[in-house]
Formats: sequence, structure tokens, C-alpha cells
Amino acid sequence: MADRLVLEMMGEDMKMFDVEQVKALNDLERMVYEYVVKDPEKVKYMRIRELADEVHVSTSTILRFCKKMGCSGYSEFKLQLRDYQTRKDQANVRDDISEVVDFLKKTAAQEFEDKLEMLAEVIFHANHVFLVGSGMSGIVAKYGARYFSSMGKFCLYIDEPHYPTESSFLKDSLVIVFSVSGESGDTIRHVMRFKEQNCRILSITNTENCTIAKLSDHNIAYYVSYMRLGDYDVTTQIPAVSIVERLGKKKFKIILTQGLNRQIRRMCKELGFHVTGIKRVRIMNIHLGNLKEGSFREITGEEYRTLLAQLEQSKSLSERDLRLKNK
Repeated sequence: MADRLVLEMMGEDMKMFDVEQVKALNDLERMVYEYVVKDPEKVKYMRIRELADEVHVSTSTILRFCKKMGCSGYSEFKLQLRDYQTRKDQANVRDDISEVVDFLKKTAAQEFEDKLEMLAEVIFHANHVFLVGSGMSGIVAKYGARYFSSMGKFCLYIDEPHYPTESSFLKDSLVIVFSVSGESGDTIRHVMRFKEQNCRILSITNTENCTIAKLSDHNIAYYVSYMRLGDYDVTTQIPAVSIVERLGKKKFKIILTQGLNRQIRRMCKELGFHVTGIKRVRIMNIHLGNLKEGSFREITGEEYRTLLAQLEQSKSLSERDLRLKNK
């Protein structure tokens, strides 16, 4: 237990407590040590009597503990504790920022841009898109489903480990998988079940040398340092969120209710987008599917009846709006 607590108060390049020092503590002094480790922010503002009362030991025990930690007294111990906490916080912030900056620089490369463009095409043309992840990666997956849906590509987030995947509905589907380690058991089982249904897999992981990446048809790896706080993975998710947003902005749908000349291009220009291609996917309720340019097909009786009903409804709404306007 003591060794574990020591490690929780140590960074790679800095440490507050030494394992050998902790091993030399008696039972009462170890009680002081464990209290300090659990709540260092509180301890660095406490007086010696307050700490003694909290731990239920004497002030003499506190002083012996401080001396075994290499300090002349309690005041020096608190100064060292404050200094350690400050250096630790600064190091963590500096590491996070520098790694995120490095990642963003890497994504500015044309090779990465081309890869995102290709994967955006895969997402856009998939019949159905599912997003999967667990823990913190699950939160990113849920955000991704909402973000893609907002950009016009409806997606479904799956957070249930035993979600049924045996269905013809999954034909030509894409599954986007989020995992920092790429070794999450539940997520791997998801991937295996979807692969059995011939779904394409796009994984977004911290490394390409992981099980999920190797099971995937496509992978984007972002490479940042793993960070843990106790038993929890607190590795930054900024790269994964950035990838989601950049993929979402590559392709999106616009539904026109009135076809004005070059309306789509003008709208996109106002939003800061450059249009490289436009594809019509439906006319009202009639979906074009894979119909090639210059080709045609006959509409079905059901499509015709639905079209007439929608036109009648549109006419009624227009007449109502006109009456309201003239009032």
C-alpha cells in the first residue's frame, strides 16, 4: 500500500516522497503520510495542530514524520509540499499543451489532409454509420454521433456492450470506433461482431499498433502520451475531438426548400467553405440512390402518391403563409 501511495505522489522527473523514507515510518507516522497523500491541497494550508487533530496523533508525531521526510520541521515540509504541487501542475499543463500543439501541426500536413478527405467520402457514402466507444472514448463517440448528425449525416451512438448486431440492416454500414489504448475488451468485441456482419471499420486510436487498429479497415492514430490519475485514464481526448470535427466539416448535406440559382455555393461561401462538388441525393421524397448522371428510372406508385400529398401540403402551407402576411 505504501509503495503505491508513493508512486501516486511522484512524477517521472520529480518526487515528493522516497520509497525508503516511507518504509522507515512507524504506524502513527504512516497515518500522517497517508493523510498528506490523500489531500495535499488541504494539508499545505493547515497548521501543525490542525493536522494532528485531523489524523488523531500528537504534534510530536508530525514533527518526527517531517524529519524522516528530510525537513527540519513542519514549516519546511509545507514549503516543499507547495513547491512540489506547483511544479507538478506546471509540468502537466506544459505537457498537455505541447502535445496538442504537436498533433495540430501534424494534421496540417497534406498527407493527413488527403487521408481525412478520403475517409470523409467513406463516411458520406455509407448507408448507416455507428459510433462506438467506452469510458472517456464513449463520450467522444456520443459527441461525434451528434456532430455528424448536425452536419447532415445521421449517425447512431452505441453504448450498450451487448447491442444486437445481427441484422441485414447493417449492410454497407460503417462503424467508427474510438479507443485510446485500442485494447478495450468491450470495444474489441463490438468490432468483431460488426466485422462478422461485413461492416467497414474506421478506428481512431492513440496508436496504430493496437488490436482495434489492426482489426480496422481504416485507422487514424494521433500519438500522445498516456496519462493516468490513480486507476483512471485521463489521456487528452482533444485529438479525437479534432478529428471528428474535421471529418464532419469535409462533407455535409443542405436541404433546399426553394431552388434559387447557385444558392448552395453562396451559402457555403458565407460560412467559409469552398465547394468542390455537389451531388443531388433526392427530390422531395424521391431518392436517387445510385442513379448515374444522364440515366433515369420510373418512380413507383407509392412515391407518386407521396409526392402528390407533399405538394398539396406545401401548397396549403404557402396559401396559409400568404393569408397571414396580408393580414
